[in-house]
Amino acid sequence: MSSRWKNAVIAVSSDGAANMTGKVSGLVTRLQAVCTPGMLRIWCGLHQFDLVMQRVYSSAMDDMFYSTLTGLIGHLRRQPILIGMMQSTCHKVASTRWLSMGAVTKWLTKHHIRIRQHLVTKAPASAPTESWWCVLFIIHVIATEATDVFSALQGRDTLLEQQYEMLQDLVHLYCSMSGMVGLSGQPELETIVELEPAEVCGTYALTVENASICMDGTSYWVCEAMAELGKYNPREVERTARSTARVFAQAADGISLIVAERDESNEPLLSNPKVLPYQLVKMDMISFSAVLKQHRPRLLRHYKLQEHVEAIGGEFLQLQRAYRKEKSLREMVKGAEKSGLSFQESWKSIHEQFPAVADFCTEIACAFPNTATVESDFSMIGVEKNEYRTSLTDFSLEGILHCKQYETLTALSFHF
Repeated sequence: MSSRWKNAVIAVSSDGAANMTGKVSGLVTRLQAVCTPGMLRIWCGLHQFDLVMQRVYSSAMDDMFYSTLTGLIGHLRRQPILIGMMQSTCHKVASTRWLSMGAVTKWLTKHHIRIRQHLVTKAPASAPTESWWCVLFIIHVIATEATDVFSALQGRDTLLEQQYEMLQDLVHLYCSMSGMVGLSGQPELETIVELEPAEVCGTYALTVENASICMDGTSYWVCEAMAELGKYNPREVERTARSTARVFAQAADGISLIVAERDESNEPLLSNPKVLPYQLVKMDMISFSAVLKQHRPRLLRHYKLQEHVEAIGGEFLQLQRAYRKEKSLREMVKGAEKSGLSFQESWKSIHEQFPAVADFCTEIACAFPNTATVESDFSMIGVEKNEYRTSLTDFSLEGILHCKQYETLTALSFHF
């Protein structure tokens, strides 16, 4: 490790556990105390996302959905004849990764007709009700979209701002799918509740009617099942629709509150750094100066010159001026925003023109918005230090892992 590491640490990402973020002895807190001011504290966005989905799934149908699901999974996995006939086994739900729900619901919704026929024959105590199956299809829709976003955010090139935007896009998707609305204040909330039955969570509300329409749109079977259920038990239909509305509202409200960057007390800090060209051209000098001031101590210890800090601010203004006056640069920046280019691709063609501000943004952008790579790192350690190499010292293991990173580190020499 570099002897100047205290001046080089830009950000520390953690899973938000108390031993990491505690105000007195938390590891991140202790690191922040000794490192150069301006260090970013990151609470893994994906871990927060996982916690939100855990609350959504575990509380669905008044806490009955998940217990029924685990009972059904346990029963199905103990049926060798059924497994042989279907040539497939029901997936497990991993309590450490609640986004595994997507694989489970996909399997159950795909084979629901065959499974329900089996349950009619066997009549186990764990057999779900018709309304439970209807809610399962809604959970599947929610879990599928959540899994897609989770997978997209696991890349090493994801920026803090991009993570925040993708999570907000997921909330908007849930709103468009269900007819849910985001509320701007208490008066609007009271108006919606007075007009018709609705489920509210935080700043999001979904009416029972819209929830029922959303359920009918998930599957032909659900549409028929809800209609049949309504003939002899309309109250159950309303309870099922309310459960659906509650699931959507809880998911939207929880995801909308996810903020990766944290302050010294581990409270949300809504200041995701702007590091892409299209973001910089929309900033004012006051906002950019605040960011530059935050990282000024580290810049001075690295470059030793106040002039370099001034150069960064100067190039920021030059970039904005060029954006206003040069059509080709303006079209390039707009094209990068529209196509969602990566950080490297966005800066590639203008890095030589604005090297100081580009390098400064590169420094900030290297903060990991999540800890998705931790599990893969532990897997690599397990592979290298297996049962035949238990006497391998930590120093030797570190050397092996560093050698495996050679190609990746070599590639970093070509940034633009």
